Amino acid sequence: LWSADALAQLLPPAQPQAPETAEEQGATGQANARVLAEILQDEQARQALIDQLLQIAEGAGDTAAGAAADEAAGTDGDVTIARDVARYTREAAESLGEVTGKVSGWLARLWASLTTSRDQLEGLGEAALALLGIMVATIVIFHMLRFLAHGLFGWLARRARDAGWLEIAVLLVAGSLVDALVILLAWAGGYALALYGLGEFGRMDTSQSLYLNAFLLIESSKVVLRFFLAPRYGDLRLIPVPDLLANYWYFWLSRIIGLLGYGMLLVVPILRFNLPREVGLATEYLIGAAALAMAIVVVLQNRQGLR
Repeated sequence: LWSADALAQLLPPAQPQAPETAEEQGATGQANARVLAEILQDEQARQALIDQLLQIAEGAGDTAAGAAADEAAGTDGDVTIARDVARYTREAAESLGEVTGKVSGWLARLWASLTTSRDQLEGLGEAALALLGIMVATIVIFHMLRFLAHGLFGWLARRARDAGWLEIAVLLVAGSLVDALVILLAWAGGYALALYGLGEFGRMDTSQSLYLNAFLLIESSKVVLRFFLAPRYGDLRLIPVPDLLANYWYFWLSRIIGLLGYGMLLVVPILRFNLPREVGLATEYLIGAAALAMAIVVVLQNRQGLR
């Protein structure tokens, strides 16, 4: 077999070399002719020479193709941008179609759950009946206690009319403590009725416990609002705002707190306990969207005042 050095003698050099004299060129030509004749006589050496010549030809073709591609990219830049835009648009449309398909499937499963879960709907009805009695009883106790405390709140407001800010703060703290005590007594009364007055003696339904806990948390949050806004007793108000504005903000903020509190702490857990997961998830989204919409409407209505 012929070596790679012998074959390389017949191939063009990779880098330019120094020019040869006439005698050197003649000697080189004779040597190359002799090597070529010997290679052609040997079958394996001849095939090796053919393979190397094909590799050189393919490399030259790739170089020419790359140059042509670069030239096309330089002259057809607008076409390339259009193709990119078309690809991005197609991917966005495919993503939107995938999301739409998922939402449609989720709605279909939700409808199937609502139409086939009769036993779960019956359980939801029983929970609602057990809850209704304790809700009515707790609300009645709460308003009765607030009615009794109304005289004390009025006395605190009268004391605050000619008082300094420090005395007003003390009176306001005293009023907030009474307000919190009313809520705590109503919550305890509801628990006592749930355990010993309504339903099975000594046992409480889960929905009743959820409501009482939500009632305590939400009404306690409203105590904080009343501490700063004092909607009914302007003489006890720390923030210097008119009565109408204080009542307005208290009304809407308390509604948003009630919607989020009773929705997330009472309605959603009851639905998840008695209905498929999709129903509770949909209700949770609706409650959040409604609360956000209320907040946006209130801010937009008062944007001039906020400025």
